[in-house]
Amino acid sequence: MFSIGTNKKLKRGRIAAFDIPAGQEVCGRECKGCYAIRSQVMYKNVMLKRIRNFIASGSSTFITEASNELSKMEARRNPITRVRIHSSGDFYGQRYINKWVAIAKLHPGVTFYAYTKRLKEFNFRKLKGLPNVVVIDSCKFGPVNFGTDAQVMAWKNKGGFICPALKPKSERGKRKKGYTDTGITCNNGCNYCLTKAAQKSGVVFYKH
Repeated sequence: MFSIGTNKKLKRGRIAAFDIPAGQEVCGRECKGCYAIRSQVMYKNVMLKRIRNFIASGSSTFITEASNELSKMEARRNPITRVRIHSSGDFYGQRYINKWVAIAKLHPGVTFYAYTKRLKEFNFRKLKGLPNVVVIDSCKFGPVNFGTDAQVMAWKNKGGFICPALKPKSERGKRKKGYTDTGITCNNGCNYCLTKAAQKSGVVFYKH
């Protein structure tokens, strides 16, 4: 169910991810320019795994199956103790959210974190209240959490944290087109999204 390195940022930080399909049926919306939708259109095997996870997440055995897999990951010589819930997809129902509450309680040594656009649609109180879970509101500053330089700086002024993975290109103090990969990734140079501070402030990204 879990994959390690579903994207560059998670791979460098050795973070496992549980992904389900992105799109209207699961997310309740379809955001323009969605990276997750782009990857599942390009790669058939990616979409198939996300569909299998989606089906599994609705079963009565999901908590047990996910927990067993996490236990094996924790028992490795180089254990995985960071999990991104949904680098693709979102929380699609209250029962599903409650299952993650149960899973997180069974693995107090694992830090779980997730972005969601559905905080106002379901009750996340129990999940957000767990000490090893961080739930970040993707709609804290608007319908999406990525934007232009001006938008990102405006959100920063409202308390948002800017993801340091990219920085605007510049030359002698002048802004150039595009962004530079800083080499900083999740759990590798920055672990802000793994802290409760992110749950309060929100995290924003440069659109690229």
